[in-house]
Amino acid sequence: MKTLHVEFPPSDTPAPTKRIEELCHFPCGAMDLTASIPSKTAPGAHLDTLQATATKLIHPNDDWYGTNAIYYASLQDRSEVTLTFALSEASASDLELEAHNYAIHLRDLQGSLVPLYYGNFRGQCEHGRQISCTVLEYCGERLRNVFTDLSLEERHRILGKLGQLHLRKCDLKEFSEYNVLKSKEGKYRLIDFVTLDTNHKDCEFTGDWMFDKHDPSLVGCPILRDIGIQMDAWKSSGETIVTICGQEHNAAKYPPQNIIDALTEPYMKEFWNEPFLLQWFEGIRDYMNTLGIPHSSQTDEEEVVEITEDIRAFAERTRPRMPETFEEWTTMGAPTPCS
Repeated sequence: MKTLHVEFPPSDTPAPTKRIEELCHFPCGAMDLTASIPSKTAPGAHLDTLQATATKLIHPNDDWYGTNAIYYASLQDRSEVTLTFALSEASASDLELEAHNYAIHLRDLQGSLVPLYYGNFRGQCEHGRQISCTVLEYCGERLRNVFTDLSLEERHRILGKLGQLHLRKCDLKEFSEYNVLKSKEGKYRLIDFVTLDTNHKDCEFTGDWMFDKHDPSLVGCPILRDIGIQMDAWKSSGETIVTICGQEHNAAKYPPQNIIDALTEPYMKEFWNEPFLLQWFEGIRDYMNTLGIPHSSQTDEEEVVEITEDIRAFAERTRPRMPETFEEWTTMGAPTPCS
């Protein structure tokens, strides 16, 4: 398709925010835009003109101060799409970078992992303002719940989608609820690929999240591991966790909670000491393994593993030097064991 013809809602439809009108001269009436980054695979790609009728402004609202305006629209074949208009040259640049990612790096994932991409189009409104617009398949609304409010099954489905992306050696860099759409049928799609890393060579994810193993370290990718931990992906009725610096972790990798609490002094609980504590406690857990001492998930809930003199001596010998103040932390490097 070479051009995009857009018809906007009638004048009696509630107008967009004043901010949008000021930045992008909406509503300008019908406009014709020329393909900038076309799609060769979308339905109707053979057509000369893609005709879209916008019926509803779905983003932003009056309290929002963003850089894109998104309309719900229908095409001449009644397909449901979204029209994303950039409201500034900077956002137009981002919109076109994302369009490039859809057209090139995500081409084979359209319609399953990501929305169908119909193209990016550029032109001018009747006031001479430059317009950039991307047309995508409508796949529902952004998640309204935080990940941890979803069921474990739903979290696993979302992570399955993210894992498919990593199998292509691609990473979203900053993954959040903002990157997920959910349709009325319960299907998930990933969006927002402006910051897509297409050369994520360090990822060793094989496609198996190892949810049944209850051990995030087996995933093969530190980025996926951390996202999964934040989403409580390995949490189930049979899993035991420990808390370090206010964050929950799989008990299999660390000493029992009573030992963690006994060794953690008040200043160690500051957020900047978390990597120091994790490294330290992992070492203590490894030492306990050599002594044949079971971890928390291998013991009865009522059973308490006492901190022996051997464990305490090893802990003191390997305790890293940890900063007591934020200022001290900013001058320190990686965790360093005590000598």
